[in-house]
Amino acid sequence: MKFILLLVTLNISFSYAQKLKFGPEIGFNLINVETQEIGDNFQVGWHTGAFSEYELKKWLGVSVGLYYTQKKHGFKESEIIPSSLSFLLAQQGIEGVDLNTYSETNGRVTLNYLQLPILAIFKHKNFNLKLGGYFGYMFNTKTNRKEVKNTPFASVVDLTALTEIDPTLTELMGSFIPQANETNFLESTSKSGLSALDYGLKAGVTYQVNSIGFNVNYIYGLADYRSSSSTDSFKNNSYYQFSLSYYFGKGSLKKPSYSNSNPSI
Repeated sequence: MKFILLLVTLNISFSYAQKLKFGPEIGFNLINVETQEIGDNFQVGWHTGAFSEYELKKWLGVSVGLYYTQKKHGFKESEIIPSSLSFLLAQQGIEGVDLNTYSETNGRVTLNYLQLPILAIFKHKNFNLKLGGYFGYMFNTKTNRKEVKNTPFASVVDLTALTEIDPTLTELMGSFIPQANETNFLESTSKSGLSALDYGLKAGVTYQVNSIGFNVNYIYGLADYRSSSSTDSFKNNSYYQFSLSYYFGKGSLKKPSYSNSNPSI
């Protein structure tokens, strides 16, 4: 009896293994991080991991994978920083003097995710059409900013002239009036304001030659990548993906073999 159960178990395991294929995958994401008047600005992000596929029928299968994938976004921010002297001038009835500082920030945020896609596979010869969805968890990030500040009033006032009157006046006025032009480069790894979870749709095509697959996918996120976006429009993760995969198991397509038979003379 035990021998029969062992044979049945081995038979089921062998049948399952015959329909299973798996392997590594590596490639890149092509991401439109910014739309400009002269054209789109695309950036590249890494994509690598492993997948497994199970054949339900000759024309139908299912795929599950786990990947490290990199997504990017560009952003712009503007801010008007009022001067503490504006209140004093208003009290004295002095108007028309612009003491404000105008700040313009251009930045780029890089998001690193662990991503789990679940896809249905529709097969035709060497082509596989894949449709499904994905779930992602953002485990770290890096934000780079370039901040440019401009204070118009400071560009027309020479504070150094006050040195001839009293050197302390230059230091005193300098504490109220910032530099005319100032540029700062900032880098941060803070996750503040960013959503840790991402999910969406994934569709693509794979062309398989022997044990190698050439993959082209499009990913469209259904969630905003920011955790607080009440003051701005919806911004999701959407990008193209190009990768190579290597198949182990039944996924290795074999080349057709031809037998040459020489007619006997």
